[in-house]
Amino acid sequence: MNHKAAFSACLSLCALLHQAPTLASPEQELGQQYAHRWRDSDLGYQDTSARIRLTLVEKEGARTDRFMRMNSFETASTAVGDKVLLTFEAPENIKNSRVLIHSKIKEGDQVWLYLPALKRVKRVAAADRSGSFSGSEFSYEDIGSMEVGNYDYQWLRDEPCGDAQCAVVKQVPLYPYSGYSSIWVWYNKADYRQMKTEYYDRKGSKFKTLTLDGYQLFLGRYWRALNMTMVNHITGRQTLLVSSDVQFRTGIGEDAFEPARLGNLTQ
Repeated sequence: MNHKAAFSACLSLCALLHQAPTLASPEQELGQQYAHRWRDSDLGYQDTSARIRLTLVEKEGARTDRFMRMNSFETASTAVGDKVLLTFEAPENIKNSRVLIHSKIKEGDQVWLYLPALKRVKRVAAADRSGSFSGSEFSYEDIGSMEVGNYDYQWLRDEPCGDAQCAVVKQVPLYPYSGYSSIWVWYNKADYRQMKTEYYDRKGSKFKTLTLDGYQLFLGRYWRALNMTMVNHITGRQTLLVSSDVQFRTGIGEDAFEPARLGNLTQ
């Protein structure tokens, strides 16, 4: 083989190597498996409805309650995730305010607000989705559904979590404008429920911790945590989210989750 032919062969080999997919490590594959099993355990729920009491707790202990109805809708598309609609019912100054979230895959969620006082729908800018949801320690990013395709995964370790054994999985957001460098999820190894989540800010410091408990099983298959506590390690504040009157397959249509419908308070 002459020098020119050898050089061409080398270029071809380099091109093939460049195009070859990077093989996932065993830790990456295992982490992704837990996330997929968690997702698969919830497939087919169709839609849900629940009443939510959201309690804001200041560092000094002062509390403020807000009440809302939360609806979610399962989509069949692989490019669009689930949809969430929150309607505030109390206190009076925020009654009938609404938040609509369309989860996306690797694009960042779309978020809209309906403000009754202004009688208009407002789109939340992509860069603002990491901001506080209604003054709570939850962000709009936290309220949307956690879609499996939105993260890279790495299994870190197994460890006890209460009476169960959990797999700790590091999840790195792939969508733009995330407020987190990584999210660590504790998956119950028996049934893949998420038991705890730690959120790390863009500098890599532990920012918030979400604890999920009070799980109940619905329709013999679908687990829902009725109690969630989000603690902000920077400010010392926390938010308690308590669900009640949980219903599945209520028959609500997907058209109720369209931005144009947010101002229709009779829906």
